[in-house]
Amino acid sequence: MLTIFYHRYARAGTLALAVAAAMGPLSAQEQAPEFDCNRLNNSIAEIFTGIAEAQPMTANNMQLKKGTALLTDQRALQYRKFRLSDDIIATAPKKKNPTVFREYMVGAEIHMCTPEKRTDLTGEPKGRYRMNCLVDADDDGKYEAIIPTGQIVRYNRITGKNVGYPYPPHPARALPAPVTAIEDAAMAVPGPDLQPHVNVRYSVAALDGDAATIRINAAVSMLPKEDRFESWADSETVPVALSDASARQIGAASLTLSKPGKKWLATVSSAQPTPVTLQCDGTVIALPQSYTILYPMGQAVLKR
Repeated sequence: MLTIFYHRYARAGTLALAVAAAMGPLSAQEQAPEFDCNRLNNSIAEIFTGIAEAQPMTANNMQLKKGTALLTDQRALQYRKFRLSDDIIATAPKKKNPTVFREYMVGAEIHMCTPEKRTDLTGEPKGRYRMNCLVDADDDGKYEAIIPTGQIVRYNRITGKNVGYPYPPHPARALPAPVTAIEDAAMAVPGPDLQPHVNVRYSVAALDGDAATIRINAAVSMLPKEDRFESWADSETVPVALSDASARQIGAASLTLSKPGKKWLATVSSAQPTPVTLQCDGTVIALPQSYTILYPMGQAVLKR
């Protein structure tokens, strides 16, 4: 049974994404089933092509006290960026840079869409939020129309049921000329400092006498240098006996304690990568304890 948690970010103009992170690999007997991709029908979910490789990290001699963040590991989510072949059509009025398009799963099909408002192309009233997706009706590799759609991941955050959204249909509108989508890795993303990352943080949740509790949290931050996480997708606590100074495995990290004076110190290293996989053509981040669906302006985290 899956329980759903929903979070919506208030930052205007950003793609607020969230991912869950694993608390350690599952054994062969504990392998969880893959996410049912059919549940994403009638939705818009972001497509990612990969997750950056984990880099070994070590934090030495961190003081062991409640609230201390011992180690924070970040890995970027990777995706493809496209621009339109016609620079005039690609650039919105009063904008300097071309509109960035990305691949999204719309229902059961992959479409080229942008969350940026293009009322000049769609004719939509200002102030209405919809995804704008390109249309290639004759399947010749050129897009001749654009259509606003209001479908997002259709889950009730209380019941977890697929209930849909009451957005009225909107017709496609012809573009001034047919265009192609050109992949451009060097193209600036709107808000160049915004980059979704898998974030895993090891911190001291409690310290009581001869025992400590280490908390492993996982979430996403849109700001690479941000160490304050707005929403946790996964959380686990691990008890640690302070009398044992030998190294031990805590999730995907190694923890070694020492007490050179009156206070305990900890060295944490994340030589092992946090196991994260992409499913459903890159629209679902799968982990031992949860799945996360990423969509424009929000996230849906389904706990196992």
